[in-house]
Amino acid sequence: MNKKFYCVKTSDGWELPLKRYKPRSPAATVILCHGLAANKNSVDFGNEGTKKWEKYSLAAFLYKQNKIKFDVWVVELRGRNSWKKCKIYDPKRNPLKYRWCIDEYINKDMPAIISFINKKKQGKLFWIGKSMGGMIAYAYGEKHTGFDGVITIASPVSFEKEQLWKRILAAISPRRIAAPINIVMVLKEIGLINELKKRIAQESNIKESILNEYIEKGLNNTISSLVLEHFGMFYRHHDFMEYPRHPWLYDLVARFPFLKPSIYSYKENLRLFKAPLLAIAGGGDATAPPDDVKYALSHVGSRDITYHEFSKENGYSADYGHLDLNLGVKAREEVYPVIYEWLVERA
Repeated sequence: MNKKFYCVKTSDGWELPLKRYKPRSPAATVILCHGLAANKNSVDFGNEGTKKWEKYSLAAFLYKQNKIKFDVWVVELRGRNSWKKCKIYDPKRNPLKYRWCIDEYINKDMPAIISFINKKKQGKLFWIGKSMGGMIAYAYGEKHTGFDGVITIASPVSFEKEQLWKRILAAISPRRIAAPINIVMVLKEIGLINELKKRIAQESNIKESILNEYIEKGLNNTISSLVLEHFGMFYRHHDFMEYPRHPWLYDLVARFPFLKPSIYSYKENLRLFKAPLLAIAGGGDATAPPDDVKYALSHVGSRDITYHEFSKENGYSADYGHLDLNLGVKAREEVYPVIYEWLVERA
């Protein structure tokens, strides 16, 4: 049994924390990545060895299987360091370091993580991304090979459905500057933290104490406001694309197709993503509705495509919400075995 922490440096100086759960004789390597504003707790909830960790952590579930074992890596993108093992920039002293958007996750953080793990990996390499963690896997996979399979958990790519809360999320981010921002602190200050709870989970399918703990420990991170503004661009233009050099100009001229500047669209280039894919959605997910997740199925270039929706209609205990897929009362019994069996078949 071998568990270690690592710090991986990106090309622009950020140190990213990685935790490895390595069993004896693993069949393959699995990377777990969190979503927007989240940290390791979205895929590795609780303290290692506790009953809470045993019940809710996807990393623990994959690591502790007796049949086929996996070398599990839990990674955190820039702006997080919940294990406090790596150097992190103080947002008050180094606000200029907090000037990144989602493109930096794709073009700087992912290459550093994957290059490091490739040197130590056991067998095939799989990526499991929760929400935005799956989105960046699509984008990275369009330009790079190397994944033997990708699992996305509630990862939208089309952004077709207009929702008021998404407008609020985009609105709390300053558009003219890039600055450090903590979403939980901002929503508490403006009295919308309870609205967040309603949107990210089905309250009947998750324990209130777990939801509150996740918000305090899993979402209480300082990131760049440009990440929120980047998502704002997705919602306004119904596209998953690179961040434009001049976002105000892009918003203005995008209404007129003949004036619209050329910009790389991850959504329009999904055909270049060819890794085996399991796309998971929650039937009651208001954050990543099933239709926004399913868009990828008919547009990726993969030959091996599986879709799994957790809903009452499909025989499950609930219409799963966004967080329920990892922290729901029966996620360990209903969701995690589907992920494990998909990996076993391809490992």
